[in-house]
Amino acid sequence: MKGFLKASVLLLVGLGVVGGAFYTGRQFAPSAGATATAAKVKYHCPMHPTYVSDRPGDCPICGMSLVKIDDAKAGGEHAAAGPAAPAVPGRIPIFVSPDRQQQIGVTTAPVEKRPLERSIRTVARVAYAEPRLSWVNTKVNGWIEKLHVNTTGGFVKKGEPLLEIYSPELVSAQEEYLIALRARQQVSGDDGANLLAAAKRRLQLWDIGDDQIAALEKTGQPHKTLTIVSPVDGYVVEKAALQGKAVMPGENLFRVADLSTVWLLADIYEYELSAVKVGQPATVMLSYLPGEKLNAKVGYIYPYLEGQTRTVKVRLEAPNPALKLKPDMWANVELQVESGDVLTVAASAVIDTGGRYVAFVSKGDGHLEPRELKVGRRNDDYFEVLGGVSAGEKVVTRALFLVDSESQLKAAISGMGSAGEHQHGAAPASSLADALNYYVTIQSALAADSLNGVREAAESISKLMPGPIGAQAAALATAQDIAAARERFKLLSASVIQLVDRENLQTGRYFEAHCDMAKAGWLQEGQKLRNPYFGKSMLDCGAIRKAR
Repeated sequence: MKGFLKASVLLLVGLGVVGGAFYTGRQFAPSAGATATAAKVKYHCPMHPTYVSDRPGDCPICGMSLVKIDDAKAGGEHAAAGPAAPAVPGRIPIFVSPDRQQQIGVTTAPVEKRPLERSIRTVARVAYAEPRLSWVNTKVNGWIEKLHVNTTGGFVKKGEPLLEIYSPELVSAQEEYLIALRARQQVSGDDGANLLAAAKRRLQLWDIGDDQIAALEKTGQPHKTLTIVSPVDGYVVEKAALQGKAVMPGENLFRVADLSTVWLLADIYEYELSAVKVGQPATVMLSYLPGEKLNAKVGYIYPYLEGQTRTVKVRLEAPNPALKLKPDMWANVELQVESGDVLTVAASAVIDTGGRYVAFVSKGDGHLEPRELKVGRRNDDYFEVLGGVSAGEKVVTRALFLVDSESQLKAAISGMGSAGEHQHGAAPASSLADALNYYVTIQSALAADSLNGVREAAESISKLMPGPIGAQAAALATAQDIAAARERFKLLSASVIQLVDRENLQTGRYFEAHCDMAKAGWLQEGQKLRNPYFGKSMLDCGAIRKAR
């Protein structure tokens, strides 16, 4: 009787252990004495490992094909394939068989050193080079007797006459000079020489040239008018002189600009400023000359910040022999920033959670390990790696969100998830639809250069969407000005577009657009571009990439 009770208790304990193993989605390798009663083949969903079935088919949660559980591999699913890496909150190492990786399109790329070249793209306004601008005026009272240049926009050479002025003061000064000259010839000694020198100096101070004084000495007759000449080669860009006009000393009559070199005034965001140096080469592109690139270089970085736009003005200098750059034109400017060889990881291998950067390292034989990265500079294709991975390690570059989803789900199931971490499980359809409505409200307001409704819409998104999207929306809601709102909207847009990609959302209502100048994308209703990063100043800057 006691033996029967003991056997019954052992049987019940064994059933409880087996039930607990199936509840957590784990299988235990059979003992040596139980090989004859091996468990039946089981199937589970790669995205929802808690769902286990004894027959193949589709997952009722997400529709993904069920995969056979391999006992040998399942037992080593969480085994470390090397030294233990620092834990990443909300994620754990996972096992995805090589066959399954091929099915879902997992690819890897090595972490390696390479030159990290990136570009800073911005817009600039063409302006006159200030040292090449000259005002033409007079130092005496008088009247304009004759205009030699009577139109704006004409080209004049240095020394070419612009106008003639009649001034009684000049006539009197010439007569005094002639009297002093005759007195010098008649009176010997220093007095006559000093008188002549003083009369000549007075003419020179009134801009009468030595050639005109020589002609005065030769003819012995004062000239009625004074000829004003151009001080430089250039174009007449302003003209206030009119025939017969009375002029005052110091009154500006012409402005002449030498356009052989021009300035381009560009706005650089403060976070990009450390990469800009005086003398740095730049490429200039004009909308009316598609495909043509002009050269320029950074000449000066202004020592103050524009508070509204959070940008610093940078002056570029560009040679302009063919006059393709015309003042007040808008130009696209690209500054190339180069660095030496640095350790890099592909941008497609990095998940930006809003609080940290995460990559998955392939440890071989299907083992994938999450790592938190410390990153530095970046370009469109690569991040500089300052810590988290080593040269030669391979990181997942495609199907990354599927891998990340499984890692987070298994972490949550095993009790290793952390509050506040973004879960890549599917968001409820109603929440996502409502969030997109609020998102488009923000995009439309920023495109109209307005903050009306932005805070309320952002707060609504933060309540609907947990994780980075909610955190980024909450940060956007606190923006004090439109420049800060636009910068925070870039981060929110990147996360929303990733979510829409992951969910393969197709509504026929939204369109994804991207602006190279802003280096950011966004979603909008309709195909007519409404750029939220530049607003009315460049509303149609960018291109539609795809329908959503």
